[in-house]
Amino acid sequence: MQRITFSLDLSTGQCEKYYAGQVRYVQVRSDDGRQVRFPARALLPYIGHDGVYGRFVLRLDASNRLIALDRLT
Repeated sequence: MQRITFSLDLSTGQCEKYYAGQVRYVQVRSDDGRQVRFPARALLPYIGHDGVYGRFVLRLDASNRLIALDRLT
């Protein structure tokens, strides 16, 4: 299993596009410099009134498929 950590800073307006389905994928730069793309629906549990902010970890299987997206404390 692969773990990819990154920071995310999305405003409410940006999140609305993800929530409405207008944008299907989120692209971020991981802590080790890789460009990573994952389904926007993975963010739904973390969208608040002020957007999505914080540190996250993507867990991927051996085929680089999303297992989980978790917020780090």
